[in-house]
Amino acid sequence: MRKIFLVLMLLFATIWFISCGSDDGDNNNNNNETYKISFDGNGGSKPSDESGKNGDIIKLPSSNQGGYLFNGWYTSKTGGTYKGKFDDNYEIKGNAVLYAQWTATGQTTSYTVKFNSNGGTTVNSMDVKSGDKINKPANPTKNGYNFDAWYKESSLQNIWNFTSDVVNSNITLYAKWTAGSVLVDPDAIGKLHTNITASTFWAGEGAGAANGNISNVPSAWDPKWGDHYTIKGQAKEDKPFIERDNDFIPVGYDGTENLYYFALPYNDGSSIVYDGIFEKDANPYWKYDEVLTLNPKYEKGDLYGKYVVFTNDFNENTWRKNNASNIPWFKGTNWSGKSIVKGRWIRVRSYDRGAKGNWVYAQWLDAGPYHYDDFDYIFGDARPRNEDGKPGAKSPFAGIDLSPAVIFKMGVPYSEMDAGGINLKVEWEFVDSNVDGNKIPDGPWKKYMSDNKTAW
Repeated sequence: MRKIFLVLMLLFATIWFISCGSDDGDNNNNNNETYKISFDGNGGSKPSDESGKNGDIIKLPSSNQGGYLFNGWYTSKTGGTYKGKFDDNYEIKGNAVLYAQWTATGQTTSYTVKFNSNGGTTVNSMDVKSGDKINKPANPTKNGYNFDAWYKESSLQNIWNFTSDVVNSNITLYAKWTAGSVLVDPDAIGKLHTNITASTFWAGEGAGAANGNISNVPSAWDPKWGDHYTIKGQAKEDKPFIERDNDFIPVGYDGTENLYYFALPYNDGSSIVYDGIFEKDANPYWKYDEVLTLNPKYEKGDLYGKYVVFTNDFNENTWRKNNASNIPWFKGTNWSGKSIVKGRWIRVRSYDRGAKGNWVYAQWLDAGPYHYDDFDYIFGDARPRNEDGKPGAKSPFAGIDLSPAVIFKMGVPYSEMDAGGINLKVEWEFVDSNVDGNKIPDGPWKKYMSDNKTAW
């Protein structure tokens, strides 16, 4: 009996020794398995994950968060077991997630963001608060190259996303360039035009007092433009107060042209530069003569009993204004039968509306109002010729005309729109040098897209 008892005691001791000799790691004890240690910044920056085998020693990383003191790494977001701070040793015992914990300091940390344009024009550095996004600067230019994007590293591997990436340390962003003959940026071409008065216009609208006696049945490039806007097969005005769906497209629309469109005061395919005088009255020349002072190549003219201003800086062989060759996307394309500007895309927004400054995208489908050679405004830094106080300016002093769909999409309610439309302040910029819309975000503006062909 005593022998049996001793055997049982020996058996129990062996089992206890084996169980106690095993590793009590965080998750597993397989010495041949590779484990992953992940780090959760818990509001701060996220370090790269680490990996290793059971018993391996790694150095704990750091994390940054503006206005907070880093307390160290723990096994949970609050409470939990303390595992160490930056550069402390950590023994891998299995898969684990470590969480940064913080103490508020009441101070805001700012970091410096530098821009390396890689041979392009200088972009000034800026100070950005920790955790904030970077306000995208104007894109640099470089002769013979097209700007691509800003990258996070000099090896140009990862693009900096200005809409989602935030700053948590001093950084340098690097410009990437693509060889080409035209200085065209796929995101924004040229200047952001701010504080511009926008008025409402629409395809198919006849001339009358409400719109300054301008007919929008023809456009600058198509005499039957308004006829292409059809509802259930019938040509209809795209006027504001027709039944529209949630995308502000007329119910039953089966036309071929974009409902999101605009007009700017430039027409590449016409020698007319101004038609703001509507009839020959007792003093017909006052606006007319003002416009002549803008350019020595401008001349008086008469078109179908209406006073206009022409430019003699016009190529009748190509049927274009000569300054059209200075449009940023002009080079490298055969423009026969096409307009250089028709169909080009902009994005536009108004801060004082319910859409809270959301960008709305639209295509250039007509020219005006009143001026048709305002090149320095559209493609440069000048203010619109049609602003109040400038030569030839006409009420409502608009620098851009917008379609009803664009106006409504910017947040203007139906209750604010009247029969003649509405005027408001906007900002706009070119966003694509092509008309195919490949670089334009998806939205109602891409349901029906127009081309750049001319029909005269």
